[in-house]
Amino acid sequence: MAVMRSCCCCSPRTGSLLIAALYMLFTGLVLLGLGLLLAYFNKSLIPFLASIVRDEPANDLITSNVTSETPSATAMRNVIMASIVLNSLYFLLCLLLFIGAVKESWRILMLWTIAEFFRQLLFFTAFVFLVWCCSILVSKKQMDYGTSILLCVLMLIVIALAFYFWLAVIAATQGYRERERYVSPKEIKLAYPHSDMSLIND
Repeated sequence: MAVMRSCCCCSPRTGSLLIAALYMLFTGLVLLGLGLLLAYFNKSLIPFLASIVRDEPANDLITSNVTSETPSATAMRNVIMASIVLNSLYFLLCLLLFIGAVKESWRILMLWTIAEFFRQLLFFTAFVFLVWCCSILVSKKQMDYGTSILLCVLMLIVIALAFYFWLAVIAATQGYRERERYVSPKEIKLAYPHSDMSLIND
């Protein structure tokens, strides 16, 4: 039995295509932002832009602006690089979701649903961590109650939307799997020409 018969106002297949396109667009924007941020930490973005404005070689600006890197900057750059790798992998998973929805293959969709399940667990863990951090900041009077509640509500909305999208893809996966298992009466008649077709109920 399917979890959902429709996704919002469309079928699970159309919903899966829209979800894949939305996730790929969002992940692509995140990757673009992370790439620009990494270029800033590598001190290659500002000299490149300055070379365009001043019409000077970028290499001269890079060598003239090289400074010693602090440990915090190195750690931040490593975090950005890890985020780029993880978001790139998730972009590929969303591409698999799109391909599976187009080909209506439940096996391809199953890969995404399994990976998304673990991402949902990470979302829930992040929410618990957010509540813990907000409680500490509120107790130390470094954050007011309104801001902490707003952050928690926004995080809950993100989790709810991600969970709803996950259920929509599961519904499409179940629909494709049931359709693959379904055998029509015409195919049964061809396989068993002497059987009593009156016993077969469409």
